[in-house]
Amino acid sequence: MIFAHNDYRIFLRAVFSERVQRNPAYSLRAFAKQISISPSQLSEVLSNRNQLSSQSALKVGQRLGLASDEVEYFGLLVQKATAKDPGVREATIERMSLINQNRPTQDLSLDAFRMIADWYHIPILEMSELPRLQFTPKRIAKRLGITAIEAETAIERLLRLELLEKQTDGSYKKTYMSGVFRSEHANLGLRHFHKKMLEKATDAIETQSNQEKMIGSETFLFDKAALEKFKQITEEYFTRVVNLSKANRKKPEVYHLGIQMFKVTSEDQK
Repeated sequence: MIFAHNDYRIFLRAVFSERVQRNPAYSLRAFAKQISISPSQLSEVLSNRNQLSSQSALKVGQRLGLASDEVEYFGLLVQKATAKDPGVREATIERMSLINQNRPTQDLSLDAFRMIADWYHIPILEMSELPRLQFTPKRIAKRLGITAIEAETAIERLLRLELLEKQTDGSYKKTYMSGVFRSEHANLGLRHFHKKMLEKATDAIETQSNQEKMIGSETFLFDKAALEKFKQITEEYFTRVVNLSKANRKKPEVYHLGIQMFKVTSEDQK
């Protein structure tokens, strides 16, 4: 994972974000303790207000459980970020290239997986078009109920995937056309995404008013041979809803639409 990065702070934010995903109770303080630096120093490093020292880099790399060549690469990333002498910086980059020569400079397949698996990436893309929104990690995190580091890591990932673009005035713009993400094959990322969205739909039943949501269901007999026809009807429905969204100029919130249809009975075993 480290070899996919050219900035050690982005790498640290990605590691922290991944651990939060695995354990929502995992804190910045716990992360700081594990890598043997103070929480305040770690906070300043992750927010680009401070730098690690070369001595700290070795310790942090080892505490993260990196292999020896990964520890060296992490140290070089720190050295590159702190080097003031152009010659030192050039030599550092050359050494990084030698270590990383047989590896991809960016693991976009991993980025693509995380973009799908971590539910908030797509809402963040949509939020880039919200009028009058201050598009910062702190504001995004507050609107979505995630951490600022998760928001910042997501923005960086969307930029690498070229789904989001930073404009010359500092604003952000999504670069993909609105649509529906689908997969014809089993996909772990999509399973993570749909599971999380089902959890959020459950929360909405308790926390959102009828004026804010529309949740309904039907239970009926159905022949699975007609499932393809159902999928076609659903495709048309999604298209109509997306077109309705495009036709409405006032869009102050991001919504998620999900449809679930599945068997609740097992086949009769004779």
